[in-house]
Amino acid sequence: MDDIAIRILDTLFDLCEGEGYAILEEDEITSRVSGHTFAPDELTEILEGFSADGLADLKYADNKTYCIAMRTKGRTLIKQSRERLQRLIDENPEVVAYREGVRAAAEDRAERQALEEERARLLREQEERLAEAKGSVAHASTREERATSEAELARVREENKQGQARVEELDEQIAAAEERERSRNTTLLNLARGFQSEATPVPPTEKTPVVRSNRMFFAAFIGSAIGAAVVNAIFWIVYLLKYAQ
Repeated sequence: MDDIAIRILDTLFDLCEGEGYAILEEDEITSRVSGHTFAPDELTEILEGFSADGLADLKYADNKTYCIAMRTKGRTLIKQSRERLQRLIDENPEVVAYREGVRAAAEDRAERQALEEERARLLREQEERLAEAKGSVAHASTREERATSEAELARVREENKQGQARVEELDEQIAAAEERERSRNTTLLNLARGFQSEATPVPPTEKTPVVRSNRMFFAAFIGSAIGAAVVNAIFWIVYLLKYAQ
């Protein structure tokens, strides 16, 4: 079974529900196999091969529409290959580091948000106390009331001045948490369809247009290489499951 046949069988696993028959158009199947141009009878020959190997049951085919069901053998083969591939990905040091980075970044984000809320609360309380003290001075009707209100206003201003040290401390803690969050590894190249965890997008660094173009080209090159490696991994996993026993 070659690489394209394995990708077709993997596609049928998603398109066929259980072991029941499904009527599928040619494009429904081939559109999921990127980077390959199918010859006129190639898909039919592949599906007939699955039927001969006991992986699927092809009821009828006219090169445009297919009535096909996956057998237990075919579904088991793909399920086992996906499980093995998932284990390979889970054990990949880059994936482990990525997931740890996402977890740590979430903790940093939660800490930063809590600090920002505390900072906002302190500033709001300072403004409210200051406004209340100023209002008391403005509404004082006697000399004694005005003296008392002005003394209270002076006290509130001194408290706010002392509280500013806490606000500055919070600013430093917020900046540190934000810097830690940015430093986390929260990006991961697409290792395989269906197996990538959600990644937090990282804003692109401002560079010259030429540098951005080179970076995009390099990322595309690396992604293609990893994609090819994953396809090869799937191929060998299925091959071992099918023939090594």
